[in-house]
Amino acid sequence: MIGFVVFKLTVLSGVLAYIATAVAIVALVIYAVVLMRGAMTAQDIAEELQSETELVSTA
Repeated sequence: MIGFVVFKLTVLSGVLAYIATAVAIVALVIYAVVLMRGAMTAQDIAEELQSETELVSTA
């Protein structure tokens, strides 16, 4: 779907195509940055893992 929208934006005439495409690219980059800022870190994942003693006692 994103590819179709980008195709339609680039079919617009002249400067309007550049503006619309630039806005779409900036929006996608901002979306990616927001997702990366909310991503878990290695420390968060390590805290969620069971300890070695917990693993042995559940086996």
